[in-house]
Amino acid sequence: KCKLTRPKVPLVGQWDGVALGRAAVTLHLTIDDSGHVIRATIDRSSGSRDIDNPIRLESYNWWFEPRRNTAGQLIDTDFPFTVVAFD
Repeated sequence: KCKLTRPKVPLVGQWDGVALGRAAVTLHLTIDDSGHVIRATIDRSSGSRDIDNPIRLESYNWWFEPRRNTAGQLIDTDFPFTVVAFD
């Protein structure tokens, strides 16, 4: 389960998205044991900072269901997450 909000890409980023066609950015997210993003880094750029940065910053408002270890305790988790900004 997850709760995501749409990034607000500025007009210049939208123009870049049109020029790039399918603009996708892959983030490496780390979530804490409550499911909130505590670190987001760009693993693969869309080719535009004006697309990548708003998506990375918005990811701090996202929530993902936290994982549990074998003992059932909630644990911090990190994983890749791809966002297709323009398709």
